[in-house]
Amino acid sequence: MIDLPETLHVSRETQERLEAFVALLEKWNPRINLVSSRDIASVWERHVLDSLQLAPLVAGQERFIDMGSGGGFPGVIVAIATGVPGTLIESDQRKAAFLREAARVTQAPIKVLAERIEQVDLAPVPVVTARA
Repeated sequence: MIDLPETLHVSRETQERLEAFVALLEKWNPRINLVSSRDIASVWERHVLDSLQLAPLVAGQERFIDMGSGGGFPGVIVAIATGVPGTLIESDQRKAAFLREAARVTQAPIKVLAERIEQVDLAPVPVVTARA
């Protein structure tokens, strides 16, 4: 866990959900390589805080799409922090399974599509995220 900067302050409940997500990530990571093994020690700074920077841009929107969601950054984090429903697109079936479990554990309002981005047919949304 990390103390979040004042500009990225979240409620106690949101903090607990983020902690549950990180614990799940740490559990699954050795099996399906969600993040680099060298990044796991700095997952809060390198991944969670980086993703939380998008929360103010998504907050208040009707929904968002996260393309190539991988380990859930930024999609799961943004959904947890804002409560805005998101559609996460991830073609790797193992990573999609992780994302579905993360949604269940954290109660994040996300739908996971285990498809290639170019094969997905979705209506336009106000916010699209992707992280390389």
